[in-house]
Amino acid sequence: MSRNSCQQRIKKIAIFRTKFKERCTFATSEFPTEIPRTQKTQLFLYKTVGKHMKRHLLTSILMLILIVSCKQKETQKAESKEVKPTTELKDKPKKPIEEIAIPEQYFENDSLLTELESDLEKIALNPKFDLKTEPKTNTHDESVTDTIKTLTFDKTKIYSYRAANWESIYAAKIENSDFDFLDSIKVGTKKESFEDRIKTELKTDFIKIGNLEQTSVFIFKFENGKIKVIEYQGYVD
Repeated sequence: MSRNSCQQRIKKIAIFRTKFKERCTFATSEFPTEIPRTQKTQLFLYKTVGKHMKRHLLTSILMLILIVSCKQKETQKAESKEVKPTTELKDKPKKPIEEIAIPEQYFENDSLLTELESDLEKIALNPKFDLKTEPKTNTHDESVTDTIKTLTFDKTKIYSYRAANWESIYAAKIENSDFDFLDSIKVGTKKESFEDRIKTELKTDFIKIGNLEQTSVFIFKFENGKIKVIEYQGYVD
């Protein structure tokens, strides 16, 4: 390489350095180190407005969260109110009504039962009763029709079953004092008089007199020391 070419290159580098310095000074002169007052005020406004916008945005987000949570609670309450009746019905079933068992006193006395049955048959012949009949198909022979007879007087009723060649009383409920049993026993009779007639002490207000098989039974119910109702339960095949 020649000496002239080297010198030319050195001159070019020096020229490039001077131009680069000029550019740098131009750049620094266009952008001063201190920020002007107008720019400072603008930055301050940007910062304050940004802070207010952030606060407003946060409050808006909080309000939206509260509204959504309140709506969810309201829907949950509405659903719980709708479901509540069914859950109450499942949790609280109705208790069955318990029947109070009344202690009874049973007397097996065939001779006394025969007298009571005879008195009931005589009472059934009393013309005070109104008669009502209805057909009944025979249990053993469907081609035969029997008859159910109902005798009614006020609060007293007597039921009998009539076949082709026989008739039998199978139930009765007497609540009137017009009809006597054993000459002196009727509705309204005192317990002491009843004890004297059957010659037995009564220990309860529910007395039964019947046979060994209990297919024919008279029931005497007492209330306040007196007979309130006399019932009969028989058997018809």
